[in-house]
Amino acid sequence: MIFQKFVDLASSNIRRSLWLCYILAVVVRLAFVLEFPGPNYFGGVSERCLDVGKNVVEGKGFVFYVNVAPFGSPDNYRYEPFIDKPIGYPSFIAAVFFIFGIKPVAVQLVQAFLLSLGCVVVYRILRLLKVDEVKSLLGAFLCAVWPNHARFEVTILPEAMMPFILILTSYLLLRAIEPIDGNRQKWGKKSLQNSLMAGFVLGLGSLSRPDVMFLPIWLFIGLALIYSFRVSLRILWPATLVFYAIIGLHTVRNYLLTDEIIPLGYSNGTVLWQGISQFGDTLGTVYSDYRIAHHEGYPSLLYPNGIERDRKRFREAVNIIESHPLFYLSLIPRRIPLLLVPRGLLVQDDPAPRTNDKEDFPQHFQKGILADFRATPIRALIKVFSALSGVILLFLALLGYWKSRVQSRGVGVLLLFMLYFVAVLLPINAEARYFFPAVILLFPMSVMVLANRSQISPRQE
Repeated sequence: MIFQKFVDLASSNIRRSLWLCYILAVVVRLAFVLEFPGPNYFGGVSERCLDVGKNVVEGKGFVFYVNVAPFGSPDNYRYEPFIDKPIGYPSFIAAVFFIFGIKPVAVQLVQAFLLSLGCVVVYRILRLLKVDEVKSLLGAFLCAVWPNHARFEVTILPEAMMPFILILTSYLLLRAIEPIDGNRQKWGKKSLQNSLMAGFVLGLGSLSRPDVMFLPIWLFIGLALIYSFRVSLRILWPATLVFYAIIGLHTVRNYLLTDEIIPLGYSNGTVLWQGISQFGDTLGTVYSDYRIAHHEGYPSLLYPNGIERDRKRFREAVNIIESHPLFYLSLIPRRIPLLLVPRGLLVQDDPAPRTNDKEDFPQHFQKGILADFRATPIRALIKVFSALSGVILLFLALLGYWKSRVQSRGVGVLLLFMLYFVAVLLPINAEARYFFPAVILLFPMSVMVLANRSQISPRQE
């Protein structure tokens, strides 16, 4: 009954319903801003990006104000070039600060209004996949109100920008592919324009999250399997050219600052080294940034001499993996649940530095699940919902792909994006904040469960 009323209301005016869906998305995200104002999700990364944005606005450039003195020595704060991460997200923060003043909450508000557009793109993707208007609107609605996703998009983190980047890139690639199953006469111009735009958008995304650096190569292989080598090459070469041109410009910027070839940032060694101890101190490694800094004798993880320190961690990690391959392989399946277990999305962990590894790792039920339910039932219920809802969404998305994979090959593009993050994260490290950019891809895939054969385009051989 309720669903039928929703169908009747949505069918009466799709455009108005889509606007209402966007407004609902904004309202949900603003509610999370009120509940979690400022850098309260992942302090170190957030504070570093905020500091760089402030320094840009104040005319100091892309620099980070950091203590470079060893522990036990007098503090020595100085401005260091910001090169440990790409400059995209600090640039976004600087633009917000320039317009609205140096207020972290302003960054969250702008993200709320901008990233809520993702629900509109989800609707457009489902329409491209020949799903009817009402079911496409349902996908937009899921994107608008899903709490874990909404909370993530107002965090002050580079990853928060990526859901919109990924869903928009997916849409543009599907637009580039669309003429293959339709009017081939439009293939050339239309595909070229959309491919170039996809490369540009994803290139901007690489300036927030460097882990998408090999995504075009992954997509090239995947599209060759779904369609053909010729189609994959024709669709992706313009996007790939623009994408790596943007990375090339960023690499030149880093080289001018350091005389080192650093494509986007130099924290990959740290992530790999930490991942070895993701479930406890192991083989000389530790997990948290704070404990690594203590381990090396500096208050900062990446300053001073960040490039050399990170490369040293990378070499040590590779040597450990080569010496203990079975242990390394045993970590990969253990990381799978971490992809959808949110840390600080709806429930904030204690951000205070830890010295005990058991306390340092996210403990969602410190006293046990039953004890937590007795002590704080609402908080415990939210924790359970956060984890289970993500698992259910993932299951529905995979079921939707399986149901529609033959009649609508385009849904395979969404799966490729999602699987890329799984393939990149599981061998190295896994945290929900790394995988959550791909969660937005699950909404249109989930709706494909409801799509009838008559609603999706037949496969063209």
